[in-house]
Formats: sequence, structure tokens, C-alpha cells
Amino acid sequence: MFTLSISPITKFQFKEPLTYWSTETAPVGSIIEVTIRNKKELGLVVACAPLEESKLELKKSTFQTKKIKEIKQVFPYNSNLINAAIGTAQKYLMPEGAMLDELIPTEAKNWMLNRGVDTQEKNKSESTTPSKHRETFLLQQSLADRLGTYRSIIREEFAKGESVVIVAPTIQSVINLQKEIQRGVEAYTASFHSGLTKKELSKNLDLISSSTHALLIITTPSFFALSTHLNRHPTVIILEEESSRNWKPVSGKQFDWRHLITVYSNASGAKFLFADTLLRVETLHRHDEGEYIELNPLVFRPQERPETTIVDMNDPLHKKPDEFRILSLDLLSLIKFAIHKKKKIFLYASRKGLAPQTTCGHCGKTVECDDCKAPVVLHQPKDGGDRYFLCHHCGKKRTALEACRNCNSWKLVTLGIGIDTVVAELEKELPKVKIFKIDRESTKTEKQIEKALDGWRKHESSILVGTEFAIQHIPSVEFASVVSFDSLFSIPDFRAPERIVHILLDLMHKTKEHLLIQTRQKDQTLLQEITKGTLADFYSREIKLREELSYPPFRTFIKISLKGDRSSISQEMSKLHEVLLEWNPEVFPAFVPTVGGKSILHMLISIPPRSTLDTKLAQILYALGPQFEVTIEPESVL
Repeated sequence: MFTLSISPITKFQFKEPLTYWSTETAPVGSIIEVTIRNKKELGLVVACAPLEESKLELKKSTFQTKKIKEIKQVFPYNSNLINAAIGTAQKYLMPEGAMLDELIPTEAKNWMLNRGVDTQEKNKSESTTPSKHRETFLLQQSLADRLGTYRSIIREEFAKGESVVIVAPTIQSVINLQKEIQRGVEAYTASFHSGLTKKELSKNLDLISSSTHALLIITTPSFFALSTHLNRHPTVIILEEESSRNWKPVSGKQFDWRHLITVYSNASGAKFLFADTLLRVETLHRHDEGEYIELNPLVFRPQERPETTIVDMNDPLHKKPDEFRILSLDLLSLIKFAIHKKKKIFLYASRKGLAPQTTCGHCGKTVECDDCKAPVVLHQPKDGGDRYFLCHHCGKKRTALEACRNCNSWKLVTLGIGIDTVVAELEKELPKVKIFKIDRESTKTEKQIEKALDGWRKHESSILVGTEFAIQHIPSVEFASVVSFDSLFSIPDFRAPERIVHILLDLMHKTKEHLLIQTRQKDQTLLQEITKGTLADFYSREIKLREELSYPPFRTFIKISLKGDRSSISQEMSKLHEVLLEWNPEVFPAFVPTVGGKSILHMLISIPPRSTLDTKLAQILYALGPQFEVTIEPESVL
């Protein structure tokens, strides 16, 4: 008789393992089938001991121990991956089972449970796993050059009979990569992402489980673990678009896929590459410290730069009497030229709606959401009806036919340039031109996106307008424009400059001939660094500023958030502040202080960079109730 401690691999976050008993033993670290709430689930065995050794603890326990009638082992992944997942869970203060659940998408989990396990195959798979630690390499080049490097790596590894895995942050990135690099090895290429049909997923799962040939796997991070199930373990793992914000799940679970994949790659002995047009500031700093090695010399002056024009919107030439001009004469000329030549043009607008902010022309009061007090965004219905205010934080909507609630003035003034304002101005200036739009509000599904792209491609006299969401979906275009460079600085976050650089680099990559940027700050240093391609200057300036301000990578931030009634959360934060006093916490309201009628407070703790979390601090944070959201290494502190 044995007692087994099982960490359930489920979306529900069990903070402590569940205890079962069985007449059979199971290896620690193995994944087995268990029953939780009358449902079959997978669980990780974290402890297994003879029943005699646990009798005293079981007698004292207040819960009933369940029996596992038959231990059915499922070995989808090797021990290196399980250890990497457990280490990631500990780093980000997550239950181990919840972290492992992220590694097994529901579709793949069902396939594994139905398929069962071939123990011989598992043992073979484990025994061939490389164990020698390899260095982490950096590849900073234009996308075209990176693709060439990937093709060379694939040819070299296939010649040796070895597999290659490329992990990309989004579905669209995986699709784009597969189109570019699978030529000639289509029969040995499998892609994984949540956009696949059941038939496509099953076909690719069967390929990786049965093929004895070297394979090319291109996957989003949530399916990465499947690549460790290959008969020929990957000897090269590439993490593409390393700087993307999409490496962190959009769900409530706060962790970074880059950490897990890096830890696994190092433990497995695979050659590991971070790759991007411009790597993160933190990653480049670790290269400066000697932790990472260049695969090729780092490129700080991208060659893929279209001819670029900066239009100063303060120039009297581009002003209208008593009117705010959105489209300069230069931009209108470029649009007309593109249409005349039957070439494609894309206009980038950084904000949704007509205007991201509305204020009173008399008292200066900003129009806010009734519930969360965030600035509301002015929108225009598709059917041309009355305009309305929409809160992009809590989703509350109300009519825009109102006076200032502070002074009753009807002089409400819109500030900033939203995508709907750009569309409206284009329709006024160029009434015969067809306008298509892609953003998260109007094109929420892949079908809607494709419909907009297809219409834009087919109409010769057409313009595509889109937010950052659109850039990853559009093909290469001859002409592009940033309608308002200044609006990119609307969020006062320490990572904002880095994000702006990547948006402009992505847009430059997609533009073949000419890029036009409109701004009222033509001498802005960041703008000059991007357009001239002096990214080394940007990095040097940014890393120096972060060091002066004690920002990452020179410190590691921990953010604790609490939402609720203002009075009660203030009291709870005060109590927590006392408990964490030795770590010098700072408490402050969120950038949007109220959402859905509930106030939000943040607490920020700064610890030495990349240090192991203090045991005492980790225990306190892990024991916090579910009302607290703890984020290690947050993308933003706002």
C-alpha cells in the first residue's frame, strides 16, 4: 500500500497537492490519470511513500483519502520539461499543477489520454535526450536574414538526422514562418497552434509520435511541450520574436514562456537561440555581461529600411484655419500617388475609436467612465448613428450627447487621433476611395480580418487603416504611414520607448518603398534613432536611463494588485505593507484607478536582479488570498 501526493494538472489552481492511496507505486515526476470531482484528469506525482510511513499524518488529516484503483501512467513529456515547469511555477509563485496544465492544451491532453502510452517509446525518448549544457546564443538580424539563417540550420541538422524547433509567440507568426521556411521539407514539418482544426492537429500529432525522421516543428508556446515528445529530440531550439509581449499569457496566470523554454533548452543540451530584429533591453544587457553569445554579429542598423519622410505637422503648410489637421498634404499626395500607380498603402493609427480622450474646453475636465473613471473613447457606429462613449477598460457604453458633468458646458473637445477619426477624414478628403479597417473592435475573428484584407487586395482604389493589431496580419505593402507618431507616447510606462521602436521596425519591414511619419515633435530623439537606423544609440541611451532609475534589468519588480471597495482594500494593503516592510514596498493607485466600480491599488517591491526569491518573501506572497494578484517581472507597473 502506498500514499501518493498528486499535483492536479488542471486550470483550477490547487495550492497544495491532493493525497491518494494505491496498491501500486508510481515514480515521482511521472504523470498519471486521477479522478477529481468525478472527472478524469492528469496529475503529477510529487511524492510516493509506503502507507506505514504516512499513517500518523493521515489520521490527523481532516480530509478523506481517495483510492486510485489502477495507476495508468501517461508520459507525454520528459523529466527535463517537468523540472523546467516546476521551476517556472516556483519562480512565478504558481501551483505546479496549474503550470503543467498550461503545457498541455486540452486538445493534446485528450489525444494523449485516448492514445495511451508506449513505455518502450518513452524509455527510448528519455534515453536519447541530450544532457550536456549548451550556451544561449543571440541572433539579432532583419527577418529576411533570420529566415536565411533558419534555413541553413534546418539543412545542417537534417543532414545529421536531428530535429529543429522554432517557437513563435502568436498564431500568425507561426503561419508566416511555416510559409517561408518549410519549402522542401513539407513532409517533415508540423505546426501547432490553437487555430488548427481537429483534423490538422491530429495529423500533426500522429506525425511527431510516429516519425523516425528528423522534423521541423513550428509552434506557439502553449504547444511547445509536444516538441519534447519527438522520437528524435530537437538539438536546436529557436525562440523567434523574443521581444514580443505575447510570451506572457493573457489569462490570469502570470508567468513568462521564455523562462520555461530557456530552462528546458539548457537542461536538455539543445542549442538555444533568442532571435529578433531588436532583442529586449534586458537580453542585450545580459549579452554585455557575458552571459549570452552572438551566433552572428548583432545587427543594430537594419538594412530593410524604406525611404522615410518625416512630416512636421507644426508647419503652417499643414494647418487649417481654426481646424486640427489630421492628414497632411504630403500624406494625401502619397495616397493619391499610390492609388494612381495601383499600389497598396497602409495607414497606422495607434488608438481605437474617433478620439482616445475628450475634455471640456472651458474647465479642462476629462470625460470619464461612470464606473471605472478611466478616460472614455469616442466612437462612431458603423451605420452612421449617434456617436457614443465607450470605456476600453470595463466596456461600459453611453451616448456622447452630453454636456460637461463638471461645469455643464457643451464645449467638449476631442484630443488625440483615433482610427475612426482617420477613417472619417479619409472619407471626407477622398470620397471615391474604398476604406478598409482592421482593429480589435471591428475585426474580432480571423474571418473578419481575412474579409477586410481580401477586399483591400481586390479594390485597386483602396486604403487599409489599422492599429498595431493589423501589422502582423498585413502582407508587404509599397507605401505606409504613421498618422500620429506622438500618440504612441500616450501610456507613461518605462517600456513604452522599446515598444514604439518595435512597432516602427515591424512597419518598416512590411513597407517596400516609402514610409511617411506625421509628428509634431520632428526632433524627438527616439524618432531620429529609428528612422536613421541607429539602434545601438537607442540601446545605449535606454540602458543608461534604466540604470539611473533602478529599473529592470538592474532590479526585478514584483507587483501586487488588489481590487475592491476603496476603504477595505486600503486597509488590506496597509496590513500587507506592514508585513512586507523589510522589503520597502510602495503602494499607489493603478493608472486606471477604478474598473467596474471597484478601486485598484498596486504595491511594488524591488529586489536585486535575477536573484532567487527570498524564501520568507516567497512564502508570504504564495500564502496571500486569491483576491491578491502577484506578478513577478510585470510588463508594466501602471
